[in-house]
Amino acid sequence: MRHIVSTLIQLATTEKPQALVSLHLVTLASHTPTTKQLEKLFDALEPHLWGDETKTSYSEVATCLQMSIAAIKVTTHRLRKRHLELLREEIAQTLAAGEDVSDELQHLRRAVAG
Repeated sequence: MRHIVSTLIQLATTEKPQALVSLHLVTLASHTPTTKQLEKLFDALEPHLWGDETKTSYSEVATCLQMSIAAIKVTTHRLRKRHLELLREEIAQTLAAGEDVSDELQHLRRAVAG
């Protein structure tokens, strides 16, 4: 990691911005998860997203995915938040003008809960 930092500093100070951007993009690509990694993450977290009873704890998921428990919790929170946003968008498309998305969402939750 020190090598990358020193290279970035050297490129920045020698006024080679294109080389700096190229190096940054290579570094970014190396830290971007693959589709397979994202699928594995989603599969592991899916039971936690819906609040289902799960036998797999955050700790076990973190160990399996080589992530910290905090990272697993943050990722789960973000996935839940994004799910709610998408659900609200879908509900909004089914409503007539002036109808409230929140009311419809609560009705949906009650219907699903039984």
